[in-house]
Amino acid sequence: MTHARILSACLLLPLCISACSKQDRTTYIPDKKDQLSKRIDLSSAQRPIVIHGQSIAALEGAPSIDETILQDFQNYIADRKGAKGAFLDLRKQLKLRPDQMLLFGVRSKVQKDTPFVDLSNTDLFSRANTLAIEHLALLKRSSVPEKDPYETTAAYQQRVLDEQQRTQRLTAKSNVDLGRIEDALNFSSRGLEFPDSFDALSRIDYDADQALLTVQTSVPQVRAVELERYDPAAQFQLFSFKVNASAEQAKDIIRIFDARGLAPVYIAFVLDYQPNGIQINRIVLMEYLGIEQEFKLLAQLMPKQIKVQTLNTRLDVLHEQSIALQHLIPFQFGLSARTAQLKHGEI
Repeated sequence: MTHARILSACLLLPLCISACSKQDRTTYIPDKKDQLSKRIDLSSAQRPIVIHGQSIAALEGAPSIDETILQDFQNYIADRKGAKGAFLDLRKQLKLRPDQMLLFGVRSKVQKDTPFVDLSNTDLFSRANTLAIEHLALLKRSSVPEKDPYETTAAYQQRVLDEQQRTQRLTAKSNVDLGRIEDALNFSSRGLEFPDSFDALSRIDYDADQALLTVQTSVPQVRAVELERYDPAAQFQLFSFKVNASAEQAKDIIRIFDARGLAPVYIAFVLDYQPNGIQINRIVLMEYLGIEQEFKLLAQLMPKQIKVQTLNTRLDVLHEQSIALQHLIPFQFGLSARTAQLKHGEI
């Protein structure tokens, strides 16, 4: 996959079956751990179905995504006390509808090339789409038991057939729902974090005359005083937005940042799902408390647009893009999107 280099790291973006009825807007959270060996818990209703499972076959041969990553993804889904648990708590706090997703990535990734959340690039959705599809495809693939040396060939073949039929029964009604896409979006990217102190690149300030609050941070975190240490050809991004706020609202938000000490603050996004694309509903600021990976909700903001600038270390703007909130980002989840990604070698 071709990725833009950001300070020698790639800056790209890229099925829990849970749900509610349209009348009940609380989110269902399954109690059982959805271990790979147990396949999928189908005891609940679903959030919006994004990809029907009947169209997804068990993987033949090796998947395009390393099976270790697929297993790590399964562990992320099942971990109700770690990052996934913190994520589910945030969904409750935000009172999200079943057709809304919360995107903030994960705090840390072992792989250095894991991209940051980047809504300026539909690779974010492509990567999540492929991960969710291959995860379900792997669940549909039955394990092949070893043949006992004292077992007849006919008996062994029957055991293989029984295992295949058992797997088919367990996954027959499985679909990729919006909850699994949401999981894949977060698992596949790192979060946008504010540094513990501000400078010319990462800042939050208020223009009282225009009643505008400006929020800006560098991605990845770059200190203005350190720019001369980097290769002149190296690149990074500035993520920023302006939002109308009264003086009191601005004071409250800035006071939170001033009082946070070393506690990191992350940017998250509430996304509205539609069959033909995604809309950014609002931006969420949250503080990481570090207690069982818990987050504290700080503010929910609705700017008109987000600005993403790509700069070199001399602060020349190489590329600039504005992303309007409430406007559709075209993307259709499904096998055709995965096929297109494979065709272009983007996995």
